[in-house]
Amino acid sequence: MNLQQLYYFMTVVRLKHITKASELHHVSQSTISTAICNLEDELGVSLLKKDGRGIEITQCGLIFAKYVEESLSSLENGINQITKFKENQDLVVELATTFSLGSSTLPSLISSFQNKHPEVTLKIHQGPNNYIIKRLINEDVDFVLGRVAPMAKETSILDYHPIFIEDIYVLLPKSHRLAANKSIKIDELRYEPIIVFDESTGFKQEIIDICARYGFYPNIAYEAMDNSTVAALVEEGLGIAFVAQMGSINENKIKVISIEGESVQSTICLAWNNKVEITKGAKYLIDFVKSQYPSPVYREWKSN
Repeated sequence: MNLQQLYYFMTVVRLKHITKASELHHVSQSTISTAICNLEDELGVSLLKKDGRGIEITQCGLIFAKYVEESLSSLENGINQITKFKENQDLVVELATTFSLGSSTLPSLISSFQNKHPEVTLKIHQGPNNYIIKRLINEDVDFVLGRVAPMAKETSILDYHPIFIEDIYVLLPKSHRLAANKSIKIDELRYEPIIVFDESTGFKQEIIDICARYGFYPNIAYEAMDNSTVAALVEEGLGIAFVAQMGSINENKIKVISIEGESVQSTICLAWNNKVEITKGAKYLIDFVKSQYPSPVYREWKSN
């Protein structure tokens, strides 16, 4: 006994005609007849009997039809529930970002997106930049909002769309010999002790790459994960630092200076794993970001 036999049987019960049932299912009459015969053999009773040119449902057939109808109805309800569940899951999007972007950039992006797509559920995850990118590579999240470019060079499975571009500046203690300058050449920092954001932030590799373009490896004195620690180390005269956006800094003790010459910038992107099937909700977010930011928006220096 299988589902197809049951569907054939219920169609015959409703139409009381094998020819019409075969036409409805686009199969031959013999296919319908064979299915009914197999059911009768398995049940050990007659389900149909001839009635002139048509057929009549036997008493056993009527009893059986009642339970088949209930069973098929329950099955179809189950299928519908699974379909609805899958559709809802397709509208759940897991997005990971860094702690700093979570407070500065993400809220306005989410607000605009949810206004356009209130049917999508966004689940937010946070962590260090490289950690969340690894989660994206491991298919734990659908998207990452962060500094993706350095790690994207190491793998072919990350697609990304630039959203913001930020200039990189130099933080100096006010007592530094270059603090009076309006701008600084990177080559002037060749022998300076440099405080960098640690490996997990994704920003360390950007600084290494920038220095490499000028033929030197940065003289790394300290590493830190957050803006406030980097700023505090600079404030104490323990080194200089490359930064993009910062939080609160003590402008009485720290000088923010632009970099002279070629543009030195960092890019914030929305990234996704191109090996994973794009769900409906994920496509909505990609399309939204691409339409809102057809080219990356330049963000000027901002400190609180």
